[in-house]
Amino acid sequence: MRKLLIIILILTVSILLVSCGADSSEKDTEYRAKVVDSTDDSYKDESTGKYYSTQHLTLVFTEGPFEGQQQEAGVFIDAANYTDIALYKTGDTVLVAVFETAEDEIDYVSVVTLVRLPYIIILALVFLVLIGVIGRMKGLKTILALVFTVSAVVFVLVPLIARGYNPILSAALICVVISVVTLFLVGGFNRKSLSAVLGTVGGLICAAVITIVFSALMRISGINTASVGMLMVADTDVIFNYQGILTAGILIGCIGAVMDVGMSISSSINEMVNIHPAISRKKLFKSGLSVGKDIIGTMANTLILAYTGGSIMLMVVWSVYSTSYLDMLNQGYIVIEVAKSLCGSIGMVMTIPLTAFIASHLVHADHSIGKEKLDDLKAVEEGESQGN
Repeated sequence: MRKLLIIILILTVSILLVSCGADSSEKDTEYRAKVVDSTDDSYKDESTGKYYSTQHLTLVFTEGPFEGQQQEAGVFIDAANYTDIALYKTGDTVLVAVFETAEDEIDYVSVVTLVRLPYIIILALVFLVLIGVIGRMKGLKTILALVFTVSAVVFVLVPLIARGYNPILSAALICVVISVVTLFLVGGFNRKSLSAVLGTVGGLICAAVITIVFSALMRISGINTASVGMLMVADTDVIFNYQGILTAGILIGCIGAVMDVGMSISSSINEMVNIHPAISRKKLFKSGLSVGKDIIGTMANTLILAYTGGSIMLMVVWSVYSTSYLDMLNQGYIVIEVAKSLCGSIGMVMTIPLTAFIASHLVHADHSIGKEKLDDLKAVEEGESQGN
């Protein structure tokens, strides 16, 4: 019953986070429309070898104040030498930006992008169904933890940073809350989960400190990135801490791996205590470190590949233009990704000894208390039997 109430509480909080994060105060200027006709006037410029795509689309709005109205739009794509581009087709649903006149009538429209949300929803549902079918009760808990995590990041952390709150403190707070909810929900309310939480928080603190120190040494601010450029010209009075936002991104990016390591170490130590009750704390600590050594290789690769994967297109571009790898490492974009990879991995690695030390004391103490109570109960039962 207690577990059911906890699950309901987490689900309720997640729903509240989503509802609080929704902001409908601003007037929409983008609406969905259906492509009812398309004409392709693509051509190749033989003198330059470049390929150009020009489409004329007939659209019908499916929502908003212009629902049912028909509108013409042109789409121009400079595809260079690449001819296998994704053109809009009849039947597609697209997002359209509407520019109105002073009389609130349509002046002209611009096709923003293809509406891909339905496919994302289908993919997410397949993912959640697989977790639920294969994981059963654990899978349900995982889904709830995932919903809570996404809600906390998207509807709490991002708005806090956008409103000018300290990004590092905000990310640290959200990471702690996510760690507590996820690990206690999955592992239960016990010292094993508490050890994992404390080890995870310690690893995140290490990652944050390393990131702040080396970002200052390498003078990483992120000002030369496209996202920061958009923030700098945004119509807002908020003065953003760009370096802090990068640090917040590193903490959020590595929390999953750090939690995984923390729970793995804590669970292995808990199992060892159950199998060998007389094992010492020192041996438990060494065993936890031994398990951690096997985790380091794959987890470090996971973090590094996850971060560098986002820069692979840029790295290919520089390779095509014969830019040396040493010059690449001095470029701002690559330095940021390398810093994310290494700082996140350092936080993950530091989680291993921290969790091993904490779990070897907390779990061992918990087992010792339970063993003492069991011995006392046996002694009482033996005394009663002798008295009879």
